[in-house]
Amino acid sequence: MWTIVKKFQHRKPYPDKLYSSEICSSNGHDIQCGEGEKVAIKNLECGSGSHACAPFINRTIFAVCNGQRYCGDLDLRSMVNVYCDNLVVSARKIDVYYRCETGTSTSCRVNVCPENSPGLKCLNGGVIHVKKVFCKYEGVICSWETYVTLYTLCEARSQCSAGALKTVLPVYCEEPEVSQRNVLVDYVCINSRYLFLLKNTDIR
Repeated sequence: MWTIVKKFQHRKPYPDKLYSSEICSSNGHDIQCGEGEKVAIKNLECGSGSHACAPFINRTIFAVCNGQRYCGDLDLRSMVNVYCDNLVVSARKIDVYYRCETGTSTSCRVNVCPENSPGLKCLNGGVIHVKKVFCKYEGVICSWETYVTLYTLCEARSQCSAGALKTVLPVYCEEPEVSQRNVLVDYVCINSRYLFLLKNTDIR
Protein backbone atom coordinates (compact mmCIF):
# COMPACT_ATOMS: atom_id res chain seq x y z
CA MET A 1 0.00 0.00 0.00
CA TRP A 2 2.91 2.37 0.55
CA THR A 3 6.48 2.52 -0.68
CA ILE A 4 9.67 4.10 0.66
CA VAL A 5 11.04 6.09 -2.25
CA LYS A 6 14.41 7.55 -1.23
CA LYS A 7 17.38 6.88 -3.49
CA PHE A 8 20.34 5.07 -1.93
CA GLN A 9 23.74 4.01 -3.09
CA HIS A 10 23.79 0.30 -3.82
CA ARG A 11 25.43 -1.72 -1.08
CA LYS A 12 25.84 -5.49 -1.19
CA PRO A 13 24.23 -7.24 1.79
CA TYR A 14 26.76 -8.46 4.36
CA PRO A 15 24.62 -9.32 7.42
CA ASP A 16 27.65 -10.03 9.65
CA LYS A 17 29.66 -6.96 8.63
CA LEU A 18 30.05 -4.20 11.21
CA TYR A 19 30.03 -0.77 9.57
CA SER A 20 31.22 2.43 11.18
CA SER A 21 30.50 6.12 10.69
CA GLU A 22 32.11 9.14 12.35
CA ILE A 23 29.15 11.50 12.57
CA CYS A 24 30.95 14.73 13.54
CA SER A 25 32.45 14.76 10.04
CA SER A 26 29.83 12.85 8.04
CA ASN A 27 26.64 14.03 9.80
CA GLY A 28 25.33 10.50 9.33
CA HIS A 29 25.23 10.61 5.53
CA ASP A 30 27.11 7.32 5.27
CA ILE A 31 24.82 5.47 7.70
CA GLN A 32 22.69 3.56 5.24
CA CYS A 33 21.60 0.04 4.40
CA GLY A 34 20.46 -1.70 1.25
CA GLU A 35 17.10 -2.81 -0.04
CA GLY A 36 15.21 -4.86 2.53
CA GLU A 37 17.56 -3.88 5.38
CA LYS A 38 17.57 -1.43 8.25
CA VAL A 39 20.19 0.06 10.57
CA ALA A 40 20.90 -1.82 13.80
CA ILE A 41 23.22 0.25 16.01
CA LYS A 42 25.58 -1.90 18.06
CA ASN A 43 27.86 0.58 19.79
CA LEU A 44 28.94 4.21 20.04
CA GLU A 45 32.38 5.52 21.01
CA CYS A 46 33.24 9.15 21.75
CA GLY A 47 36.53 11.04 21.65
CA SER A 48 39.96 10.02 20.40
CA GLY A 49 40.44 7.28 22.97
CA SER A 50 37.37 5.24 22.03
CA HIS A 51 35.62 6.13 25.27
CA ALA A 52 32.01 5.37 26.11
CA CYS A 53 29.68 8.20 25.17
CA ALA A 54 27.53 10.09 27.64
CA PRO A 55 24.13 8.41 28.15
CA PHE A 56 22.22 11.21 26.42
CA ILE A 57 24.39 10.79 23.30
CA ASN A 58 23.60 7.09 23.18
CA ARG A 59 19.87 7.73 23.71
CA THR A 60 19.70 10.44 21.07
CA ILE A 61 21.49 8.60 18.26
CA PHE A 62 19.76 5.31 18.99
CA ALA A 63 16.31 6.89 19.18
CA VAL A 64 16.47 8.82 15.91
CA CYS A 65 18.62 6.55 13.71
CA ASN A 66 18.19 2.93 14.80
CA GLY A 67 15.71 1.05 12.61
CA GLN A 68 15.97 3.52 9.72
CA ARG A 69 17.37 2.67 6.31
CA TYR A 70 19.18 5.99 5.96
CA CYS A 71 20.22 8.52 8.64
CA GLY A 72 21.63 11.31 6.49
CA ASP A 73 18.51 13.53 6.62
CA LEU A 74 18.38 13.84 10.42
CA ASP A 75 21.20 16.36 11.13
CA LEU A 76 22.76 14.06 13.74
CA ARG A 77 25.77 16.33 14.18
CA SER A 78 23.72 19.22 15.53
CA MET A 79 21.94 16.94 17.98
CA VAL A 80 25.27 15.99 19.56
CA ASN A 81 27.13 19.26 19.07
CA VAL A 82 28.40 19.16 22.66
CA TYR A 83 30.95 16.64 21.38
CA CYS A 84 31.34 17.76 17.78
CA ASP A 85 32.04 21.38 18.73
CA ASN A 86 34.39 20.52 21.61
CA LEU A 87 37.26 22.99 22.13
CA VAL A 88 39.66 20.02 22.14
CA VAL A 89 39.93 19.02 18.48
CA SER A 90 40.82 15.40 19.24
CA ALA A 91 37.58 15.04 21.22
CA ARG A 92 35.41 15.97 18.24
CA LYS A 93 34.61 12.41 17.35
CA ILE A 94 31.61 10.09 17.67
CA ASP A 95 31.91 6.70 16.02
CA VAL A 96 28.69 4.79 15.37
CA TYR A 97 29.04 1.05 14.80
CA TYR A 98 26.10 -0.66 13.14
CA ARG A 99 25.01 -3.65 11.11
CA CYS A 100 22.47 -3.83 8.30
CA GLU A 101 19.90 -6.37 9.41
CA THR A 102 17.03 -7.84 7.46
CA GLY A 103 13.87 -5.79 7.77
CA THR A 104 12.32 -2.64 6.39
CA SER A 105 11.65 0.73 7.91
CA THR A 106 7.94 1.48 7.86
CA SER A 107 8.48 5.15 7.07
CA CYS A 108 10.93 7.81 5.94
CA ARG A 109 12.26 10.16 8.61
CA VAL A 110 13.52 13.67 7.93
CA ASN A 111 14.52 16.66 10.06
CA VAL A 112 13.04 19.77 8.42
CA CYS A 113 15.06 22.34 10.42
CA PRO A 114 18.63 22.07 8.95
CA GLU A 115 19.62 24.38 6.09
CA ASN A 116 20.27 21.43 3.78
CA SER A 117 17.15 19.45 4.67
CA PRO A 118 15.61 17.77 1.60
CA GLY A 119 12.12 18.18 3.04
CA LEU A 120 9.42 15.59 2.38
CA LYS A 121 9.32 14.11 -1.11
CA CYS A 122 7.57 11.26 -2.93
CA LEU A 123 8.33 9.91 -6.38
CA ASN A 124 6.53 7.83 -8.99
CA GLY A 125 3.11 9.37 -8.37
CA GLY A 126 3.08 8.79 -4.60
CA VAL A 127 1.75 11.34 -2.12
CA ILE A 128 2.82 12.18 1.43
CA HIS A 129 1.05 10.80 4.48
CA VAL A 130 2.45 12.18 7.75
CA LYS A 131 2.55 9.53 10.48
CA LYS A 132 4.39 11.06 13.44
CA VAL A 133 6.12 14.32 14.35
CA PHE A 134 8.64 14.83 17.16
CA CYS A 135 10.15 18.14 18.25
CA LYS A 136 13.49 18.91 19.91
CA TYR A 137 14.17 15.22 20.58
CA GLU A 138 12.71 11.91 19.39
CA GLY A 139 9.75 11.10 21.62
CA VAL A 140 8.98 14.73 22.52
CA ILE A 141 5.48 15.62 21.37
CA CYS A 142 5.17 18.78 19.27
CA SER A 143 2.59 21.46 19.85
CA TRP A 144 -0.82 20.95 18.26
CA GLU A 145 -0.16 23.96 16.01
CA THR A 146 2.88 22.16 14.59
CA TYR A 147 0.81 19.12 13.65
CA VAL A 148 -1.84 21.30 12.02
CA THR A 149 0.83 23.19 10.04
CA LEU A 150 2.52 20.03 8.76
CA TYR A 151 -0.73 18.34 7.79
CA THR A 152 -2.05 21.47 6.10
CA LEU A 153 1.10 22.07 4.06
CA CYS A 154 2.25 18.51 3.34
CA GLU A 155 -0.53 15.92 3.54
CA ALA A 156 -1.48 14.41 0.14
CA ARG A 157 1.20 16.39 -1.72
CA SER A 158 4.07 14.92 -3.74
CA GLN A 159 6.65 17.13 -2.03
CA CYS A 160 6.90 19.59 0.83
CA SER A 161 9.77 22.08 0.94
CA ALA A 162 11.78 22.26 4.16
CA GLY A 163 12.51 25.92 3.47
CA ALA A 164 8.81 26.76 3.49
CA LEU A 165 8.20 24.68 6.61
CA LYS A 166 10.99 26.34 8.58
CA THR A 167 9.45 29.77 8.14
CA VAL A 168 6.27 28.61 9.85
CA LEU A 169 7.96 26.54 12.57
CA PRO A 170 10.18 29.16 14.26
CA VAL A 171 9.39 27.92 17.78
CA TYR A 172 11.43 24.77 17.13
CA CYS A 173 13.73 25.52 14.20
CA GLU A 174 15.09 28.68 15.85
CA GLU A 175 15.68 27.20 19.32
CA PRO A 176 18.57 28.96 21.14
CA GLU A 177 20.13 25.56 21.85
CA VAL A 178 21.41 24.13 18.55
CA SER A 179 20.95 20.51 19.62
CA GLN A 180 17.21 21.13 20.07
CA ARG A 181 16.53 22.64 16.62
CA ASN A 182 14.73 19.56 15.40
CA VAL A 183 11.36 18.77 13.87
CA LEU A 184 11.51 15.06 13.00
CA VAL A 185 8.78 13.96 10.60
CA ASP A 186 7.97 10.31 9.95
CA TYR A 187 6.04 9.89 6.70
CA VAL A 188 5.16 7.34 4.04
CA CYS A 189 4.54 7.69 0.32
CA ILE A 190 1.31 6.10 -0.78
CA ASN A 191 -0.81 5.85 -3.89
CA SER A 192 -3.30 8.72 -3.75
CA ARG A 193 -6.24 6.38 -4.22
CA TYR A 194 -5.44 4.76 -0.87
CA LEU A 195 -5.25 8.03 1.06
CA PHE A 196 -8.94 8.12 1.96
CA LEU A 197 -8.77 4.52 3.19
CA LEU A 198 -5.65 5.22 5.25
CA LYS A 199 -7.20 8.25 6.91
CA ASN A 200 -10.36 6.38 7.81
CA THR A 201 -8.87 3.17 9.21
CA ASP A 202 -6.49 2.39 12.04
CA ILE A 203 -3.52 1.62 9.77
CA ARG A 204 -0.26 3.05 11.19
